[in-house]
Amino acid sequence: LHLSIRRQRQMCIRDRWRKIQSMAIAVEGELKTENGKLMGRLDLLMADVDSSGKMVGWLVADLKTGKAPKDELKTEVNRQLRLYRDIIRENNPNGPPIRTEGWYTANSSKWVAVGEDVLEDAYAAWEATVPTKIPLEANIGDDSCGGFCDWKAWCPHWWKARRTC
Repeated sequence: LHLSIRRQRQMCIRDRWRKIQSMAIAVEGELKTENGKLMGRLDLLMADVDSSGKMVGWLVADLKTGKAPKDELKTEVNRQLRLYRDIIRENNPNGPPIRTEGWYTANSSKWVAVGEDVLEDAYAAWEATVPTKIPLEANIGDDSCGGFCDWKAWCPHWWKARRTC
């Protein structure tokens, strides 16, 4: 009896996995604006389907291994997911509606990212960014990211950490 129950579970998991695979559009893809100025690393883009299985749009899922939110997504994560959404929109102007979610492995929770487009602000930040030998001024506070990012050596947090080690 144990073997048959185990086999049924395996079949059920396999069938669910096949269903998920059939909805996958892109896995671990590079997102890039057409002008190449903005980019990101997409974990998963899949068909967003309704309860009847009909595709109603696209779903951007970003897999998160850190601590799951308690009330809402961190501002930075919400902005990151909206950037992915907006790059996909810009590259696919006739594409379907796009939802974005952060999927947290810590507790298997999903958190929806909502908000206005961020591309205009992202392009403005890109234009204002000119790497120099002198690091950016650290701006620690409630509005800062509080962590490390792709700024690497130009990240004020990175320099602060280097000085305190």
